[in-house]
Amino acid sequence: MGYMAWKIDLAKAYDKLQWGFIKQVLEEIGTEGKLNSLIMSCITNVQYKVALNGEMSETFLPKCGIRQGDPLSPYVFVLCMEKLSHIIKQQIPEGAWKSVKISIAGPEISHLFFADDLILFGQASVQQAKIMRECLDTFCDLSWQQVCFPKSRIHCSKNVSHSIARVLANVCGSPVSKNLGNYLGVPLIHGRITKDTYKEIIEKTQNKLANWKSASLSFAGRCTLIKAVTSALPIYAIYAIYAMQSIKLPSETCSTLDQINRNFLWGNTSDKKKIHLVNWDTVCIPK
Repeated sequence: MGYMAWKIDLAKAYDKLQWGFIKQVLEEIGTEGKLNSLIMSCITNVQYKVALNGEMSETFLPKCGIRQGDPLSPYVFVLCMEKLSHIIKQQIPEGAWKSVKISIAGPEISHLFFADDLILFGQASVQQAKIMRECLDTFCDLSWQQVCFPKSRIHCSKNVSHSIARVLANVCGSPVSKNLGNYLGVPLIHGRITKDTYKEIIEKTQNKLANWKSASLSFAGRCTLIKAVTSALPIYAIYAIYAMQSIKLPSETCSTLDQINRNFLWGNTSDKKKIHLVNWDTVCIPK
């Protein structure tokens, strides 16, 4: 029996989180009364006005939503997502949810959450797809969250036939795809690593430098921009890759990035090359 991975897209996850559900979650995890009241007062202390036909409406109170940029919001959201994790874990001992085992001695994985990014794993069967959908529906009814099923994606293992994959797509309401997109700037699914796998990093670097070429920058300014901005793009990608997949950037990709930065620093163009007065390794030394 094959397996499936379902990447869930939540529509406006922070804006739709219901206040009553937040209070219920805080009580379930054993938050003390004073702390519970303090957290809820921070969340509910908000009022809105709407501009209608050029006039502002009267102030009204919402019943859902946590504010973007509030340092408390990510913690509250993670606690609320634990409710979905609890709903899923209840189905596993009963045998309804068939988790994925990475290896013989490896752990079983039923779901992975990071903030509002969700991936569900299970057996590629109609019954499993229905259980997944029921768990999501239960959570959405409680929290007022809304899953954008057309934007969500399903990926099936190679031993799942196309006919079964189509049935799973109909049950889940999401399309089957060989590509689950990027996560932290890194492709979630890919084959053998080549120079084309991370060509997006090269394109981003070229685009940034193309915008700067129109401005008159001194040598010191160009050097600072290379160290602070363009050099940070591959470093970020390497961090994400090591953290998630333990895969190195191809050496050719790194060489191409160095070449792009060198050409920008010394003012080289396709028609004209200038003398490199300082060794590149010396330029890269931090202050």
